[in-house]
Amino acid sequence: MASLLGEAARRIRESGSRAVLGCEAAAAHPHVNVCQFNDNRYTIGYAFGKPVPAYAHVFHEYANNFMGNACMLQGLFGTAENPDSVLARIAYSFAAGDALAVVMRENGLIQWCWTVGWDVPPPNQERILALIRNLTWWRKGLARDFLVYGRRLKTPRLADPPMRVIHAIDGRDAWLDAVQVSAWRAPDGREAVIFANGHPEPQAVEWPLPDGCGGALVTGPGPDGGAAGRIPFGSDGSACLRFTVPALSAVAAFLEGRAGWRLAAGG
Repeated sequence: MASLLGEAARRIRESGSRAVLGCEAAAAHPHVNVCQFNDNRYTIGYAFGKPVPAYAHVFHEYANNFMGNACMLQGLFGTAENPDSVLARIAYSFAAGDALAVVMRENGLIQWCWTVGWDVPPPNQERILALIRNLTWWRKGLARDFLVYGRRLKTPRLADPPMRVIHAIDGRDAWLDAVQVSAWRAPDGREAVIFANGHPEPQAVEWPLPDGCGGALVTGPGPDGGAAGRIPFGSDGSACLRFTVPALSAVAAFLEGRAGWRLAAGG
């Protein structure tokens, strides 16, 4: 298989094409150097437990994935009982560094997931589009070097993090973080923590700061297409950073000086 994929990649390059190879799920270790854009349908993990973004921690700087078609999900979580489940999945994928993707249905509408019939009423389109629009602003802009090219670091813990629940068909409840958090180091050494809110309401966050941690908290996008605000933190010796992540959007803490290295050490 490695030989076959390598030959395919060689021929693509020789043709002058910019096409990228990928696979269903995430590429196995021997194929990461060739399959660099993969259908990371992490939601299958809900059939067995609670998914975690382990793949991003190991391989993200070598291969990007995209949010998959969520096949199997229709047999795990009902749509009527979980009207905002698409939003939760988008926020999770964004924080994991995955490119955003949706499943389409008739008339250009966004669908819940693969294999859900078109007779089922679609999810709230305005909320999904607003979330994708805001998170794309981050991924293509200020957070690009981290979410696209960065190395994932240990996730900082929030104090009493807000939670949301998704109700499973078999009676189980899946408790998810209402704010998805991830920490990254860009190729040039800069570090940042991303806070993504896929909930249609603002979420209050309390982040206990590692010793000596400082930087700037940035919100966006603003009405003019730029950052909505920038607030320095850490210079006053505060032990905790309290802020609100806007509905259907994200906030980033860009770390300065030597403060950031503590995240990699588990601070």
